[in-house]
Amino acid sequence: MSLSTGLAGAVLISAAPAQAAIIRTDFGLQGTAYGTSVEGGQLPATSGKSAFSWISCTRQAGREASNHIASANLGDAVEIGAVTSANRTWKSATGVHMGSTNSIASVTIGDPSAQEGALEVKALETKAHAWHDDKGYHARTRSTGFLVATAGTSPIQTNIEQLPVVQVPGQKFEVPLPKSGEFLTVPGVVTLTSDWTNNVTSRSFGHASVNGLRLDLEATDAMVIVGRAWARVNGGVPAGVMGGRAFGSELSLLDGSVTSGQTAVKPMPCPGTGGVWKSRSSLGSTIPGTASIGVTESQVYGKQRTNRSAVAKTRSTVAEVTLGDGQVSLNAIVAQANVNKSRNGDFTKSSNGTSPGTITLDGRTSALPLDGTFPLGDLGRIETNEVTRSKFGIKVTSVKVTLFNGAAAHSVLHLGNAWTSLRPS
Repeated sequence: MSLSTGLAGAVLISAAPAQAAIIRTDFGLQGTAYGTSVEGGQLPATSGKSAFSWISCTRQAGREASNHIASANLGDAVEIGAVTSANRTWKSATGVHMGSTNSIASVTIGDPSAQEGALEVKALETKAHAWHDDKGYHARTRSTGFLVATAGTSPIQTNIEQLPVVQVPGQKFEVPLPKSGEFLTVPGVVTLTSDWTNNVTSRSFGHASVNGLRLDLEATDAMVIVGRAWARVNGGVPAGVMGGRAFGSELSLLDGSVTSGQTAVKPMPCPGTGGVWKSRSSLGSTIPGTASIGVTESQVYGKQRTNRSAVAKTRSTVAEVTLGDGQVSLNAIVAQANVNKSRNGDFTKSSNGTSPGTITLDGRTSALPLDGTFPLGDLGRIETNEVTRSKFGIKVTSVKVTLFNGAAAHSVLHLGNAWTSLRPS
């Protein structure tokens, strides 16, 4: 049994157009939804998210987004039916709302006609709703659906409800969705549990989040999350809504397709961080056949001021990277992206604080050029200080390593990555 990172047969539909009535609010609204994601096992990195739909942090009520796949194949083990994910912001008579919904027609794990048994998830729907009204912030989630378990040569095990001790192979049982602490195991195939729900409210935000189900596949040790919905309403955004993230590394092919996920990712909260640096670190990671990456730290900083001025910064630091079989070492890589907004509404964007660090090659250490190209012969090349500016943001990659491994399959390793944005509406 194996899993692939692709979604065979997937048919994508672009985001729905925004509603005609767009209303600017005093809140930051954001949400995401997706059908499935796969981690671990035989996969070298986190898989893509099926039917991923989102609304980035915005002040606007009346926004809509959606995505859909007709079907997906996560290898021989898991078949996904139609998935629809949707997000919506709206304003009612007394409140401002953010909602995210994920609907999955079916998820089939294993072969119902095989001796090992199988498990099917039917009509799964997860919803997350966060809002603010005259009584404060609120958060609510909901999951609906049911399971069909097919017995194999070994009895199904569960604490959801009592199943007969004697189970005939091929016999089907309809079972309710698991709640916290409940499980269902088809031996040799899968163990299914509820994942988690996290609803939090405070004086400054409402946060609703649910992962519907977790599937642990026995043959591959892979984990599949099914039915993700997340919604958040933030206060305290007088200058605008912040966005972006910092992360240590990402590996892609020359055509831009991602083959290894972002490491030590730290996203920027919509209202900022209250004027303090917040960080996430990783002790190290290895991309087989490509690189060994040392300690990585990702940081974000955002401060809103009552006069509607603000500053937003993201920073990524990578201590050491060893390329290939160890003949090249890169050290002290730093990327920083900065956005400042004055009380008059003027924006300043910079990559101040960015440094490509040093390179050790053939036993000799030298500084990498601050903005240029460093050839590595037959191994590849290094490019530094890649900066992209937009109206309200800036993206910085401190070091980009292109590794020559075939004319149509060059790998690109992005090291030290920082992205920051500040949108007034």
